[in-house]
Amino acid sequence: MVSHIKNIFLLALLLLVLPLGAQLNLVPGYVVTTQSDTLTGFIDFRDWKHNPQKLAFSATLDGSLTHFSPHDIVLAVMAQERFYSAEVSVVTDSRATSALDNNDQQTTTHRRVFLQQLVGGDRSLYYLKHTDTPENFYIRQEGRYDLLVYNRYLATENGRQAVVENKRYLGQLSHYLQACPDISTYLERTRYTALSLQGAIEKYYACMGAEPSFVRPPDRSPLHWGLVLGGSYTWLTFQGSEFDYLIASDFPHAQHLTFGLLAELRMPRKAGKWSFANELLYTAYETSTTYREAENDQYYTNYHAHLKGIYLKLNSLIRYRQPVGAWALVMDVGMSNGFRVAGTNTLKRDQHIYGTNRTNEGEAVPDARAHEQGLVLSAGLSRGDVQVQMRYELANGMSVHNHLKSRVQRIYLLATYRFSAN
Repeated sequence: MVSHIKNIFLLALLLLVLPLGAQLNLVPGYVVTTQSDTLTGFIDFRDWKHNPQKLAFSATLDGSLTHFSPHDIVLAVMAQERFYSAEVSVVTDSRATSALDNNDQQTTTHRRVFLQQLVGGDRSLYYLKHTDTPENFYIRQEGRYDLLVYNRYLATENGRQAVVENKRYLGQLSHYLQACPDISTYLERTRYTALSLQGAIEKYYACMGAEPSFVRPPDRSPLHWGLVLGGSYTWLTFQGSEFDYLIASDFPHAQHLTFGLLAELRMPRKAGKWSFANELLYTAYETSTTYREAENDQYYTNYHAHLKGIYLKLNSLIRYRQPVGAWALVMDVGMSNGFRVAGTNTLKRDQHIYGTNRTNEGEAVPDARAHEQGLVLSAGLSRGDVQVQMRYELANGMSVHNHLKSRVQRIYLLATYRFSAN
């Protein structure tokens, strides 16, 4: 029965994994074509780490997809994101210190791209990063997109090499935002990052008593808390060359209540799909068996083993969530660390030798470990704040001896409710 449960679980996990590559994340949005036509529908939103080079659009949720490049549309809006088509100068040199040389001239190329708008209005800021470029930032003035220039290179002084920074972007911003008399003081602390540059533009609007027409929300890694409740189905097995009363015994499976707490940190720029989850769970099992070792019907020994473990488990998981309509497929992989806080590990040995009975007691598993480690695989569904999963865990069990290998396997059915987020 146990092998059937495992096979069904692994098959279900495989069936969940296979279609993920083809899943779309269609969100409401619109595009403006080069003919100034506005098309309202749905855009396949990927919360891109790099600016997209094409956007997939559909007029309906179940309609066919049309792929737009920066040559086809002038604007795309979805999920609090705005992308403008623009012909710009793009820096392609890496700014990583290990990649620097003594050349103080940057390598640039001209491309038509989708720029992501960070701040909109009469003073605006745009962002670009492709797989082959560092971060590039732009301002818009007099109908054109101007690159904010920042460069790092090596220079030799007194026989030593040092990193030199060309911060021309500060002068560009000082001129661009000159209507604010206090902007120069703020720019002294402005770095070439999205957060810092966006802060400078927003400072300008505050100084002028105005509001930008658009501000892209900052990247966040929301921390979710939750409650976990469910049940566990546990079975123990032993292998080795000694301890026949453990190795040859078939310990009954144990069912028990499981509950605990969840802390889940969503990764930014991943459309809320990837996260790190930590669970602190209470779980337990209790099982016993009797094994007879006999020379004949007058000379035999009965071994009564009783094993019980009460654990606090810290599970560290990588979680993937794939939206499918109003639902989402959820899968976890990670490690479990179980700390035995209470339990029973007893062996009662009843020896019968031609009418003489002897009884003694001891440990069923000598020097049992208190820290159990394992591998965790989960699959399930979520909707809103509620999540239901089936989980398989394989742990190394109680034995620390080389000649006695222990294994604990568990299948969980868990329901999680997330009740807060920062």
